Amino acid sequence: MDLRTAAQLADRIAETLDPEQRETRVSFGGGETFLNFDRFIELADLIRKRCQKRGGHARLSVTTNGVLLDEARLRKLARRRIGLAFSIDGPEKIHDTARRDITGRKTFRRAFGNWSRYRAIIRNLPDAPVCNINCVFGPHSGSFGELMKFWIDQGVPLIEVVAVNHSQFETAEHRRATVRARARYVQGLGEWAREQARHCSASDFLSRYRGPLILYTAWRRLFTGQEKMLCTPGRGMLAVGHDGVLYPCEAYIGLDQRQIGDIFSGIDHKRFAPYVAECVKAEAFCAACDRREACEKPCLALMTQASPRQNVRRACPFAKRVTDLSRKTFEILMNPTAEDVR
Repeated sequence: MDLRTAAQLADRIAETLDPEQRETRVSFGGGETFLNFDRFIELADLIRKRCQKRGGHARLSVTTNGVLLDEARLRKLARRRIGLAFSIDGPEKIHDTARRDITGRKTFRRAFGNWSRYRAIIRNLPDAPVCNINCVFGPHSGSFGELMKFWIDQGVPLIEVVAVNHSQFETAEHRRATVRARARYVQGLGEWAREQARHCSASDFLSRYRGPLILYTAWRRLFTGQEKMLCTPGRGMLAVGHDGVLYPCEAYIGLDQRQIGDIFSGIDHKRFAPYVAECVKAEAFCAACDRREACEKPCLALMTQASPRQNVRRACPFAKRVTDLSRKTFEILMNPTAEDVR
């Protein structure tokens, strides 16, 4: 991103400040941000300054593979209170099976080491940024239980672990492997859910639960009755490419047919309105479902060439399996004798 585009982007972000909270959230991803670390720092500082000038604050976060960081860079990020989400798929053997650098070298030790360092650096900071883990459960993964135990042993009580998704670029062989991995994910999640439901109770699961975040949030929604809404690309969020072109979601960056304007001219409503109409159809599809209260809700941009409604319909069967699992184990949590009755 050139400096002119960066300056305009910073101004646009500052304009989105919430009038009450005076805070906006900015996430960097869709590629490895730290391939150009110094330019990122320039942009981060610029965004912060423009927001402060308007009496607000920008909370910044980056999703990273973690391999391009070091002590000095981590301390620069910590001083700026920039949150990091490290993409690490579990123990060394599992992670290195799928994640190598461009030269073919293993990446676990670099990524895990930098995650550990950042966690230590920010531990005692006031208003500390987040230091999270994003974990993909795929064909390369071992057992679900082993994966959970690894992260819990590292002091991570809630693990952001997602099942590998299908891709428009996958071969038939890759598709079969993905189907098998997703089946193992559901089976492992179910076994973990039943164990946690026996271990916890309705009164203490918020503090005692350990494991995948997806199950924990589903139980919380069932406990509170607060349904998760579908994401709202283009309305609740916007994505911008390096050239300043706007998209409803970062998944679409680079797709001409999903451009909805740019940061210089603003949103092109002739292009944006049809996309919103597609999202409304997807929302209507979900609204008719009797499982929606516990559902994590599918991604509207999962397959970028498909419409939001097509994506929801395609992802719905898997989402229902996870939702049904969450509901059944929540019954055990609320009434431990229910499992014995069944």
